[in-house]
Amino acid sequence: MLGTDKFFNQSINVVFHSDFENPEKFTEILGAFPDKEEFDAKRIAVREKTNPIRHTHIDSLTFKEPLLNKAQEVHLFKKMNLFKYLAVELRNGEHPVTLETIQLFNQYMAEAQIAYDQIVISNLRIVSNVIKKLECFHANKEEYLNEGYFNVGIAAIKFDVSLGFKFSTFCTWVVRNNLLNYRRSMSGYYKRFTFAGNDPVVIDDAATEVSRDHVANETYDYEKVIAIIENLEADSAFSKKILALRHYFGLGYEAKDLKQTGVVLKLCKERIRQMKIDAINKIKEEYYGICNV
Repeated sequence: MLGTDKFFNQSINVVFHSDFENPEKFTEILGAFPDKEEFDAKRIAVREKTNPIRHTHIDSLTFKEPLLNKAQEVHLFKKMNLFKYLAVELRNGEHPVTLETIQLFNQYMAEAQIAYDQIVISNLRIVSNVIKKLECFHANKEEYLNEGYFNVGIAAIKFDVSLGFKFSTFCTWVVRNNLLNYRRSMSGYYKRFTFAGNDPVVIDDAATEVSRDHVANETYDYEKVIAIIENLEADSAFSKKILALRHYFGLGYEAKDLKQTGVVLKLCKERIRQMKIDAINKIKEEYYGICNV
């Protein structure tokens, strides 16, 4: 039946709220968006002020939506998680899976996605603010923006509105910590493998984190690195990450950028980048016998 794979296999992360156990609360949770007229007026004003020349491509998303107030945040988070909760309950119910069941499941997930998208887009400006404070723009700006935007989404999935504090506080903390880790991994670990026949492996960029005694263009044991890669390929937890690394660095394949590698593996660019970093860190850990920080 069409859509059964998604129905049974889709991962759904629900942050439970006590109101979900009381169907009488559903009408309140799914009610009108708080202060909608004020929000729409702010949205128009924000978009009129946006300079299309200054803010282009993905960075322009940051400036197209106004910030949410407390009531709007609570409404969207409860709505998003309620629909996910209903989807999970529907999937776990003791009834035959029919076309109507799958359609209702997809409807719940679509409504949850709409609320999620609004939360994320309204808080993207947090990423630019954090990046400016961390002075991360010495590196690729779009890479840092993509990493930050990805982590806004992660924060939105994990945030518990019942704790009583604003999402922007939690989101800033998540984005900042993950961007610090990302900066460490990108500036402090090795980014490029170079092979020339059976010549030793050369890994570009100085290691400034963890193993700080290793210098740029250090010569590595070719056979040891290859043995580590082959061992990790046999490990189901790392096999796909190693495959992504091989495509990206041209190890047995033509070298590709993140987007091209994603097309081959049918994954998004951000996921390929994270897989590449995980694979490099794991190889480094195995090579030097150290743990990542």
